[in-house]
Amino acid sequence: LGMIFTENQKGMAEMGLNNPALETIVNRLQEDPGVFGAKISGSGLGDCVVGVGEITSSLAPFQVIPISIGDQGVRVVQ
Repeated sequence: LGMIFTENQKGMAEMGLNNPALETIVNRLQEDPGVFGAKISGSGLGDCVVGVGEITSSLAPFQVIPISIGDQGVRVVQ
């Protein structure tokens, strides 16, 4: 899944569906050894990035909302 996210992100960037802030977040996530892949969410030029894995470095000043996926769906990790 992480590799698919990363490949999809390359295509989104090539189509110009990115902005500098989102690109910074994606790059920092993709460089994190605990993250398997990252991409902007939706159809582009939005306000969110989705990463797969566990962040091991700081993404300050950006907000991180950790989630988990299980039998009962998606939940925010407290």
